[in-house]
Amino acid sequence: MRITDIVAVDIEHETRRNCALLPYQQVLIALQYYASGTFHIIVGDPLQISQSTACRSIHRVSTSLAQKIDDFVKFPNNAEAQGIKDEFFQIAQFPGVIGCVDGTHVWIISPHEHKVDFVNRKGYHSINVQVICDANGKWINIVARWPGSTHDSRMLRSSTIWNIMENGQTSGYILGDSGYPCRNWLMTPLLQPHGAAEQRYNSSHKRTRVLVEQSIGRWKRRFHVLHSENRMRNPENTCRVIAATAVLHNIAIDLNESLVDDIEPGQQQPHLLEYQGPHNGHRERSVFINTHFND
Repeated sequence: MRITDIVAVDIEHETRRNCALLPYQQVLIALQYYASGTFHIIVGDPLQISQSTACRSIHRVSTSLAQKIDDFVKFPNNAEAQGIKDEFFQIAQFPGVIGCVDGTHVWIISPHEHKVDFVNRKGYHSINVQVICDANGKWINIVARWPGSTHDSRMLRSSTIWNIMENGQTSGYILGDSGYPCRNWLMTPLLQPHGAAEQRYNSSHKRTRVLVEQSIGRWKRRFHVLHSENRMRNPENTCRVIAATAVLHNIAIDLNESLVDDIEPGQQQPHLLEYQGPHNGHRERSVFINTHFND
């Protein structure tokens, strides 16, 4: 009912002509689809509605939720950042962290156009999604528009977050894996740590950044449409569903909705591609390690 209240104005039909579905019925259909990822005709069976009606309901609810993403997925400003830094510090004593970034692939069927662009490094068609989470596992940024062949570092470089952090609009650090460039604000792990300080840095970095991997796992487990093959032929519709489930993910955390079948740390697929481009944050990282991890 909370979700229905959020989208009702956008999805309510003007009349009940032809037994038009009520807002809460459309929401139930969409939630069934997000949770199962199954065929639309199967989703519509409990209400005895046609495949086309189920498809329209899913589209209307997804569009409404996606349009409201800025109300639920918000990157912190400087005033909000300090509280996030304190919460992250409690995890593994890594100071100054405002978010953890990662990419994840959402499997799709072969689109009608630009098929090759959507083939990822594992050989299947997908949308590559960038997510950044806070210390509670909520999304504070999501980019869901890039085809599967796009590298994570390119997505980040092309995002508004890159400009925000490069220009110093929000102070703090974002933690990324070795697939990202080391920047003054983007802390990546050392590939060959030397000495106790660097090892402590890597350990703290790993224990903190694993939160984004766990959050992706919970997100996909709650909304199986992100985990199984998405059967929408149009990638734009898939991106709309991804955005809608991101909103629902944050709402679930706000409402303390538990996920019984949870995941254990480290179950996400590790990043296999090391970033090969230029870095400009190595000096910043060395000073940071000497300041915070050197006894």
